[in-house]
Amino acid sequence: MSVDLDKLDAIEAKATASPWFYNSYSSVFSRNTPEYDLIIEELMGVKRPLTYEEKKREYDADPAICYVPAQYGDTATGRHAIDADFIAELRNAYPEISKEIRALREVVAAYENRDWWANSEYLEDRQAAQIRLEKAIAKYKAVAQ
Repeated sequence: MSVDLDKLDAIEAKATASPWFYNSYSSVFSRNTPEYDLIIEELMGVKRPLTYEEKKREYDADPAICYVPAQYGDTATGRHAIDADFIAELRNAYPEISKEIRALREVVAAYENRDWWANSEYLEDRQAAQIRLEKAIAKYKAVAQ
């Protein structure tokens, strides 16, 4: 199975920006933004039911990403705690993972051409293919550091 990195990159670009955190209770969240703090402060003083627009502003600025089931009070345990940690850590690592996979795919593509260029009677073709492979490997090494 080949992972569709273009699709995942598009989803990642629309998702809440990293870093994400697991708070060791039952929540995965992004950091509070000054906008969220201001909205909460502003809306706390409202002495009437909030309008749809006010609720939407609060909802859109809320740093909560997801919640996992809590076993005792508000604390997730076992696989749920592990899943929450995984969600946050994978989200934070995704941009680098994507870069590394793309760089490795370039190395593989350059290497898979070796039969053709190794047997080519044209020196220029062999040299160009060798340079492509060396560049792909160098790019991967730079990304993987």
